[in-house]
Amino acid sequence: MELVIQESRECNHRKDFHDLRLVCKALNDLVEPHAFSAVTIRFEKDTRGKWKSIPDFLLGLASGTSPYVRWTKQLRVEALATEENCENDNKSLARYDSWHGSSHSERQMMLACQKEWLGPAIASLARVERVLHVLDLLK
Repeated sequence: MELVIQESRECNHRKDFHDLRLVCKALNDLVEPHAFSAVTIRFEKDTRGKWKSIPDFLLGLASGTSPYVRWTKQLRVEALATEENCENDNKSLARYDSWHGSSHSERQMMLACQKEWLGPAIASLARVERVLHVLDLLK
């Protein structure tokens, strides 16, 4: 089974690796610590609407029911939305904000989500050893 897990970790689709744990309890016990050892919380505004699932994802982490709570050792936080009044400050994080130009209501919803759920979600990840805050410097 170790060989199956090792080969599965090399696959290009992380979802396939996560799904491998659903085969049986023994496989789950081996795969789960590897599959959920790292998590990325990405607040990026995308055109496919994946950003709409961010609040539910954070709520799942904060509730303590996600496998990420048990196993995550590395946390990446990407594309935080910034307050609109920061946009004129060239030294602020606003210049990296993917929400710039979005509707006011979408931006406010994401800011409220960050303020309410990001802290509790991060606090639930008790095993984290490394945290990365990633900025897209190409913007």
